[in-house]
Amino acid sequence: MNDTNGQDMTPHFPSSSEVSIGVRIDRICEEFERLLKEGTSPTIESFLPQLPPSEHGTLLEELLGLELDYRAKGGDSFTSEEYILRFPEHASRVAKLVVNVRQRKPSKPQQPDKAPAKDTPAEARQTAESSGTTQKSGHIVGRPDRIGPYQIVEPCGRGGMGVVYKAWHGFFQQFRAIKLLPSHFDEDDINRFAMEIKIAGQLHHHNIVRAYEANREQGILYLAMEFVDGINLDHLVKHHNRLPVGLACDLIRQAAEGLQHAHDHDLVHRDI
Repeated sequence: MNDTNGQDMTPHFPSSSEVSIGVRIDRICEEFERLLKEGTSPTIESFLPQLPPSEHGTLLEELLGLELDYRAKGGDSFTSEEYILRFPEHASRVAKLVVNVRQRKPSKPQQPDKAPAKDTPAEARQTAESSGTTQKSGHIVGRPDRIGPYQIVEPCGRGGMGVVYKAWHGFFQQFRAIKLLPSHFDEDDINRFAMEIKIAGQLHHHNIVRAYEANREQGILYLAMEFVDGINLDHLVKHHNRLPVGLACDLIRQAAEGLQHAHDHDLVHRDI
């Protein structure tokens, strides 16, 4: 990396075995932070080669933490996806760090959050019509602005038993994933959805998203779950074609452990 005068600006640090890895990481981070403060936009990729490949994960975590903190303080938005695409071999580490930083300073929805008042039947119908929803045997048409204590933000996925939205819980100041029943479901589908809700509440495993609550609001069934900020495996594979062997094995291991936990509770995932 050269400056406008053609001088090499790539940081160099002593690699003597007498200097511990911890000390070298501290020095590298100090240089990286100095460049951030100067506004020169240093790249993490240019700093990683300062340490052996076996230490890249640790150094990446430190440098990425600094970069994300500066971006958050500056009001810059960021996602796990952009960093996972840059560092796919460290996808799990990157996703966790991005989530931690964003939870320390969450971006609130534009509209202020207030607990919805209990509507009369007439008011409930008017609210449903104005938000593009109608009620019919627990069906939902369109997307509501709110469901229970959650303010709907945007769609984030679709499962075999419902549409999933990113939503904001005002009291806990956290994002949640809310699964709503699709409009075309019949009574049998509603019963299966209710069964899925009961099943989700029985599972507690670090490779399975946590279910927080289930309820019926204005005739609409919903399931509130942990919101995981990141990209799905299908998206990751399509963007990288062939994943590094280590990363691929780790992802399959995580999925297998989650499935095993479900199987141990006599449950079978129908969409795998």
